[in-house]
Amino acid sequence: MSRIGFNLLLTGGVVVIGLTMMAVQKIDHFLNYVAVDATVTGVESTCYLKHEESGVLTKTTRTTDTLPCAKAEALHANHPDYAGMEVKGTVKIEFAYTSPADSSRQVGLLNYAYEDHPLVAQLHRGIDLPILASKRDAAKVAQDYDRLN
Repeated sequence: MSRIGFNLLLTGGVVVIGLTMMAVQKIDHFLNYVAVDATVTGVESTCYLKHEESGVLTKTTRTTDTLPCAKAEALHANHPDYAGMEVKGTVKIEFAYTSPADSSRQVGLLNYAYEDHPLVAQLHRGIDLPILASKRDAAKVAQDYDRLN
């Protein structure tokens, strides 16, 4: 087998594995979870700016310290030293919800990638957050990306 053929086969295998994992997760959520509106009780977001440069033989990565996401966005938009950098980070959402498993009141915590869901960082106490709650385990939850918009 030629090198190109091997690389194509390897790439195809990785794609198939990735798609299979996504399908398994979707099926798991469909069978074992129910959509629930949780009430946000706390939001913590931390971000940083990142820039990667790839050379022929080297790759250089520059990052800032962590800072509030609003400040990272402002630097990215208004400061020439940070204009070419990406804003990345994590948004931790604490919430309360009623479990469909046993109707008990539960609390939970989910993390969201800021770069994928920047609007989540703007949530505040008392706002509804769509989540998936387990039908069987009262404390088990997952992100509901389909209803997050």
